[in-house]
Amino acid sequence: MKKALYLILGAIVAIFGILLLKIWWPFFVVFLKGVLGPIIILVGVIIFIIGWMTPAKEETFEEPLLEPEAKPEEEEKKE
Repeated sequence: MKKALYLILGAIVAIFGILLLKIWWPFFVVFLKGVLGPIIILVGVIIFIIGWMTPAKEETFEEPLLEPEAKPEEEEKKE
């Protein structure tokens, strides 16, 4: 029952949002044009920061550490 209510409410809200967008389309386009520049700047800054903080590929590869051979004392304890 709860799932059905969520589905019905979600459909009603989605339809209401589509109607409002249709009515307010001219205002929405003006707003979108005004906000588009700052959004692109913000996305560019975020991508730059991610690139800055990500290590280069050469830095991520390390030589595999070889385990030192077991000392004779440790071999005796294992047996």
